[in-house]
Amino acid sequence: MDLNTYKAIVEYIPYSRKTTIPFKNKNYAPQIEINGNKIFSGSAWSVICYIYEAIDTNTYYAYIKFLNEEKAPNILYEGLNFYICEGPKRVASCKLIEISKSTINM
Repeated sequence: MDLNTYKAIVEYIPYSRKTTIPFKNKNYAPQIEINGNKIFSGSAWSVICYIYEAIDTNTYYAYIKFLNEEKAPNILYEGLNFYICEGPKRVASCKLIEISKSTINM
């Protein structure tokens, strides 16, 4: 179980998406890839990725938390680097920078 929400820096790979960056979209729930793995505890895992502030053209601040928090494995932690994937394709790199105190209802 991982009930934490993390503040993160998300850097989109240029031209990796066919549509615009999902800015302030509470329904954006891509899969994650950590160290080349997309399967953890027998399942692929999706996170809610709420992008809320641009840093520059392809880099953003976001809040990250598991879509299914109650059953999520404890694999996220401050300082973790991983990829955000849409289907089989990597679209962004992500770094968790801190556990968030945000009260955003994601």
